[in-house]
Amino acid sequence: MIARIVLPAVALLCVLTAPWPGLALRLFSAVAQDAARPVGLVQPDTVRQDAAPLPGAAQPAGVTAQTLLGSSSAWDGSAYTAYPAERPQLSVLRISIAPRTVLAWHSHPMPNAAYVLSGELTVEKLDGTKRRFMEGETVAEMVGVTHRGVAGERPVVLIVFYAGAPGMPLSEAAGP
Repeated sequence: MIARIVLPAVALLCVLTAPWPGLALRLFSAVAQDAARPVGLVQPDTVRQDAAPLPGAAQPAGVTAQTLLGSSSAWDGSAYTAYPAERPQLSVLRISIAPRTVLAWHSHPMPNAAYVLSGELTVEKLDGTKRRFMEGETVAEMVGVTHRGVAGERPVVLIVFYAGAPGMPLSEAAGP
């Protein structure tokens, strides 16, 4: 049960905390202590099937990890150039979006990634480039690029991981 609930989050944390060795393992340990509490999250069948033991510290038998996202660029191909130079601050948000909602145009000043727990979300840029993300998929967000999300016919629930710094906004208003 813990693997079905926690491991999608741990995989994204590992990607976002790569510049700070050991941070993902400490966060995983903290989350695992609270993982016995039922939260209703189910790992979808659409994730990659490359399950392997968690790297690093020895883990009990039966603990595996699946890579959900490993990317040095956003979904549109724009490369990530750097993490913020300040002391790191990770933020993890659960974002719920009503059906057929069109989010405001915005940008992000730091690398971030989302896991689509339910629904479908189309992300579009000002130039008309767009991509649809379905339940169980990950979104490697763009840094400094104006975009917005458009929810499909069902409510959308995202878990979004931001790798920023204290005082840095998670998103900034932008647009035409």
